[in-house]
Amino acid sequence: MKSSSIVILDNGASTIKAGLLGVHDDQPLIIPNAVVRSKGDNATYIGHELAKCRDYTSIRYRLPFEKGFLVDWDAQKAVWDGIFSSDVLGVNTSEASLLITEPYFNLPNVQDVYDQFVFEEYEFQSYCRIDVGGKLMTNHLKEIISFRQWNLMEETHIVNEVKEACCFVSDDFTRDLEACRVQPTRNAIVQEYIFPDYSANRPGRIRRAGETLDDSRQTLVMNNERFTVPEILARAGWDKCNGGGEHISPPGGSAGHVLGQHRPDRWQHRLTGLSPATSELRSLAPIKCDVVVFSSEHPILEAYYSAVAFAARPEFAQCVVTKEEYQESGSNACRRKFRDWKPVEKEATRSREQGKGKGIESQMDVEGDDIPPPTKKTMRGRGRGRGAARRQV
Repeated sequence: MKSSSIVILDNGASTIKAGLLGVHDDQPLIIPNAVVRSKGDNATYIGHELAKCRDYTSIRYRLPFEKGFLVDWDAQKAVWDGIFSSDVLGVNTSEASLLITEPYFNLPNVQDVYDQFVFEEYEFQSYCRIDVGGKLMTNHLKEIISFRQWNLMEETHIVNEVKEACCFVSDDFTRDLEACRVQPTRNAIVQEYIFPDYSANRPGRIRRAGETLDDSRQTLVMNNERFTVPEILARAGWDKCNGGGEHISPPGGSAGHVLGQHRPDRWQHRLTGLSPATSELRSLAPIKCDVVVFSSEHPILEAYYSAVAFAARPEFAQCVVTKEEYQESGSNACRRKFRDWKPVEKEATRSREQGKGKGIESQMDVEGDDIPPPTKKTMRGRGRGRGAARRQV
């Protein structure tokens, strides 16, 4: 398998980090995972085309992901079509292999559609689907801000900039929350974010201490919102990050490699992105073991870098499902090979025990329970999804 024929997609809810192994190892392409309608430009931009937008006033995002799950496959296919096209990666999918990420605790029926798109729509030779932690934190922040201050439910672009500029993971959540409660307006955490003025070409930014503003500038006060929203994702991610060995198992949002073995003589993790504080890790580790937390220069790229390292290893070829395997067994081939959060082995053991002592027909019925009902095959052709996305915006 040639390195140039392996496509890597860190398929995030906000952005997709994409590249070809051996070509984009150090610097992947970062592409918005959205179909965007700009009223100012009176145009629709799909994925990588958003860079052409010149007026970000009143833009509407159509996101393939909602609350951590891929729900809009027409929009997602339109973005993927652009990525695979000659304008971006320029890859012939029928001659390539794919390594793609999916969220933790992904639903089985959603995973089945992943399989269908990879093999039936794009006809990849083989692919591997791996889970990484990630949810759309911007949505949670939009809801909180819209309830407390400004109605920004339709301003995904602005809220995402606020999140990037203001949010952080607290070292001591209880302490910071109490500080915000005792002094809601005067504490070390509170910040004012100045909204952008796109008509005057003035981007949004954090207000400097003592800075005076004219009446035309509008601001957003960020208090405990700065750390309460990331805390939910960081804690949820850490609960899932409990495996050993070297694999992609990131906590929180965009994170990366977990290195280490759960052994008494060595307990070290490299955690990036929305990672738990050192004090929280210290309470989980054996008392004689060192716990070291390394920050990342580019947290959103860590999952992609981990995928590159995984795809470059010789054993990657043993971890993929080939087109021939899928044609023979369908999504069952993917369920057998891709590690998942569901206790598949226990269910399989229970089914075998139920089949003991029964006739051949009964045993065949039990073994056939894993076979999903036939699903309606999606439309072929890469132009279909793109057109559908344009029609529904």
